[in-house]
Amino acid sequence: HKGFLAPYWDDLQDVEICRLNGTNKVTIEWNGAEFGFFGPGAAVRVSATVYSTGQVDFAYAATHAATGSGATVGASNLAGTGGVQLSRNTAGSVTANSVKGF
Repeated sequence: HKGFLAPYWDDLQDVEICRLNGTNKVTIEWNGAEFGFFGPGAAVRVSATVYSTGQVDFAYAATHAATGSGATVGASNLAGTGGVQLSRNTAGSVTANSVKGF
């Protein structure tokens, strides 16, 4: 895959996406829930900030309740020649009030 940011790659529902352009950075925020067959699952509240330096931060809000047990967290460069996988289907790999930077 080429050029993607995946702060919480999973099946989500009831998602709102916001974008904020700042000085030397852009932030995209997702607010929703994990998909559940009988209604929404755990809350997903995550943002990805990309800085002009190339730094990327994934931030998980205090209200983020999903644990990462069914999600992949990572990114790939635009050429598709490099990337980073921070976690894959690992419970406890994503916690509220935390930031993963790379």
